Amino acid sequence: MGIRSLLSNILVATGDAATQSLLKNVLDGQGRLLTVSRARQALSLARSGKLDVAVLELSLPGAEGLGLLKDLLELQPEMEIICLTGEGNIRDAVEAMRMGANDYVTTPVEPGRLIQVVERATQKAALRREARRQEDSRDVEDMVIGDSPRMKQVKYLLEKVAPTDVPVLLHGPSGAGKEVLAHAIQRRSLRRSAPFIIKNCASLSKELARSELFGHMRGSFTGATADSAGLFAEADKGTLFLDEIGDLPLDVQPSLLRALENGTYRPVGGREIRTCDVRLIFATNRNLAAAVEAGTFNEALYHRIHVFTLELPSLSEHAEDIPRLVEHFLRVLPLATGRDLRVDPAIYGCLKSYSWPGNVRELRNVIERAIILADNGLISGKGLPPEIACSSEACRAVFRASASDDELARQACACAFSPGTESAPLPSAEETQTCPPPPAADALHVPAELLRDDGSDRLDLAEKRHILHVLEKCGGNRSLAARRLGIGRRTLYRRLEEWGMA
Repeated sequence: MGIRSLLSNILVATGDAATQSLLKNVLDGQGRLLTVSRARQALSLARSGKLDVAVLELSLPGAEGLGLLKDLLELQPEMEIICLTGEGNIRDAVEAMRMGANDYVTTPVEPGRLIQVVERATQKAALRREARRQEDSRDVEDMVIGDSPRMKQVKYLLEKVAPTDVPVLLHGPSGAGKEVLAHAIQRRSLRRSAPFIIKNCASLSKELARSELFGHMRGSFTGATADSAGLFAEADKGTLFLDEIGDLPLDVQPSLLRALENGTYRPVGGREIRTCDVRLIFATNRNLAAAVEAGTFNEALYHRIHVFTLELPSLSEHAEDIPRLVEHFLRVLPLATGRDLRVDPAIYGCLKSYSWPGNVRELRNVIERAIILADNGLISGKGLPPEIACSSEACRAVFRASASDDELARQACACAFSPGTESAPLPSAEETQTCPPPPAADALHVPAELLRDDGSDRLDLAEKRHILHVLEKCGGNRSLAARRLGIGRRTLYRRLEEWGMA
């Protein structure tokens, strides 16, 4: 394991020109050398990017005792620090190691000793980086689920943009996982240990949006009884995720643009211009370009946040990932904890064929429901909600294969429509529970041959009985019966035609 392949960034901080020149010659080619001669320069580099190793002179100009070491460790807690100290200051070096430095080298520097110490430090740093990379990759893999081409592209772009400070715009339908993706970006960023603040712009009132983002001074408006820092101050050195950015009040958008471009803002009622060091992630399900055309979104802000856009597909566009998503939910949902759960493979065809208007969020809810209804740990078709169980013939077949007669009859109440060009609202769960059971044949006042089991499967027969029963209760009024059934008249007429009653 060679030092040349492991080093990324080495900070060389010494105020002695001869020592600095020697260190540069000894360590040349071993990595990217960043040389400084004053404490404030070292701190500036530590704030601006990742450092792997620092060779630090304890008496660096501008340093106050061991205060510089303390500040560097706070900024870069994983950095390996090697102290340079004179022969007569060994006590300071020992104290520095107690505070967190890794080793020390006395001056004048002996090149062989320096290379030995630096190589040991860089190997430790490289191992730590690799362990962190694998941990973060596992975290992201557990957060961003899917091996479909669309999701592979999302992951590829995530890996590219996460380590940068470029603003990211996440665009996709509601429920597709934009907040999860924002978390994944933050986990893979250089700001992973800093604050991660989330705010939904739809919850920001026009009157208080600027105050929530940038803070306010006491007395600046009615109700401002104390100073408030604001979200940008809370997220300093970290990441601020603004969800539903398309809902941010238009008159606040120029202030956000200024913070993005210049890193400055002014609290409401304040005179002082403040600086901020914040990475911004935005999300929306809106067409922001159309909003710009309509005059409801600031054009300059749109172009600034549109530098790097990640498009999240709807779940129906990567339905092949549904089995992996289901497995993921069975691992992480609290309802599944400690239970030996299995999935009937037959339901996957049904789940893949459904349109999923609520996307991944809806799938999660469906799996939670199925866990509750699972018999002996088996998640089967009968645990599917009516809107899915009735959505296609494939889904009906999956439901029929696992449901009892009573369950089939209850489901028929909610399934009293056929899929096609016309759709109708489904009854609520409460209405489904109170749906009347199929009455006896002689009480239906319909021809007996229509009720004879002619080979139709059980769900179709229960559906037929229920529709005819409601029609009988409505005195033959088809419009009223259709309304009570929660279906369209054309759907009812089509059913009656199939049964020879049109």
